[in-house]
Amino acid sequence: MVKDDKPVFIPVFPPSDEEVAVLVQRINIRVRRLLEKCGYELTDFSEDPFAHEQPVFSEIAGASIQSRIAMGERAGMKVRRIGTGVSIGDAYIVGKRCALSDGFSLHANVQIRQDERKALEKLVRYTARAPIALERMSETPEGKILYALKTPYSDGTTHILFDRMELVEKVIALIPPPRANLLRYHGVLAANSKIRRQIIPEIQEKKEGETSPNKKKWAELLKRSFAIDILKCSACGGKMRVIATIKDPAVIRKILGHLDLPFGAPKRMPPRAPPQMEMDTSNDNDSQNNPTYDDAF
Repeated sequence: MVKDDKPVFIPVFPPSDEEVAVLVQRINIRVRRLLEKCGYELTDFSEDPFAHEQPVFSEIAGASIQSRIAMGERAGMKVRRIGTGVSIGDAYIVGKRCALSDGFSLHANVQIRQDERKALEKLVRYTARAPIALERMSETPEGKILYALKTPYSDGTTHILFDRMELVEKVIALIPPPRANLLRYHGVLAANSKIRRQIIPEIQEKKEGETSPNKKKWAELLKRSFAIDILKCSACGGKMRVIATIKDPAVIRKILGHLDLPFGAPKRMPPRAPPQMEMDTSNDNDSQNNPTYDDAF
């Protein structure tokens, strides 16, 4: 709401699980209806520029969103789920205030106050986590890949079964397309919102003689990641300052040669297999640790 010509946030009661499920189903229906109204066929990607540039990538990404297989013998079929009472409905609850509907996911159970910096850091770490947990991945005697879910779905799904090519296909779908925004803001935080300037913090102007915030940021990242403090002199321990910027290659080579430092480009390392190829295929993953998956074929 607006109070004294200034926007004011008012806390409201959180929605129930059922309300979130109804909302995600409504979003699903309305988004599909809007796309059809704009003349887009949900099964026809001929007008999609991304489909023209990367047809295979586009097909794989579209199938992944729908929990289907894009390539191979099972192309067009649903991903195989393993569990008790597995059934896929129009909308179902998968967690507290979290629901899914035909590829649409809505999570409304996180609330962080302005002063909760630790909670904000935890949320950022969660969103930046690795997409696959190798310790929950195993190989069946038939050579298929069995992936255990961290938390069972509300429909009873505990494991997902992939062929090797299906697993590669789903990993490819995790690669973001080129020139795509991975983070979008909605409502008053959207770029075109009229009152966005009144919501976001104001950018403080740099005072005369103050180090650029970007330089400080990069210095902190280098110090935290590699224990390198570029703003501290290794000889006297004093604060370093920029005295000159050298761009002439001949001068750079002369200085590096005087210091007995290499000035050529480093040699490229030979390619290697990804760590995922070292997945344990021992007999530890026997039948007593894995559920029956014969019925999933």
